[in-house]
This record gives sequence, C-alpha cells and structure tokens, in this order.
Amino acid sequence: MSFQLVIFDKDGTLIDFHSMWGGWVEELARRLESASSKIISDQLFRAMGYDQASGRVLAYGKLAATPMAQLYDLTMAVMMEEGLPAKSAQAMVAHAWHIPDPVALARPCADLMALFTA
Repeated sequence: MSFQLVIFDKDGTLIDFHSMWGGWVEELARRLESASSKIISDQLFRAMGYDQASGRVLAYGKLAATPMAQLYDLTMAVMMEEGLPAKSAQAMVAHAWHIPDPVALARPCADLMALFTA
C-alpha cells in the first residue's frame, strides 16, 4: 500500500499538549501575580481548566479548545473577580499576556526525526 498524504494532529500526537499549554498558563499566572501582587494562580488555573498538580489540561476546560481572544477575556474576568478595577486589570493583563512560544514549550511525544524519516 502506498500513501500520498499523511496528516497528523500535532497536539497530543506529535507534541505534548499538556506541557505546552500548562507551561504557558503557569507563566501567565506568574506574570499576573508579579504585576498585581495578588495570588491568583489557583483561580486562573480553575477558570482555564488546568490541574497544576498533575500538569494536565482538563479535557473539557477552556484551555483545551478556546480561542486566545476568549482566554484573554477569561483572564480579565479572573483579575476583576479578585477585586481589581477594570482599568487596572486591563493594564496588568495586557502587560502579562503573551502567545505561547511553540519552540520553547513544545516537547515531542516521539522521535519525530525517526517518525518522519520512516
């Protein structure tokens, strides 16, 4: 049998989804805590659907399949629930927000060179 095309879903097949997105939300929490001097990581992780103890993104949580713009809004909501006025929350989230760096955060699930060579 010969194939002309093979398609891979990268998240969880080629790269460790939990490591990438878990690392991103943990860094976001660190940045927000530094900017606000508030301990918000537990609230942010709960809202996003991330279990820090296991390092796993929850299957039905927001972090698993929500567009970045909505995650931004969710982060804003968490900050305001912690008592920050909207203007202060906006400044802190804007300062802390970053797009995940796939090079720095991606860990392969397999030997990708061997996989694609085969």
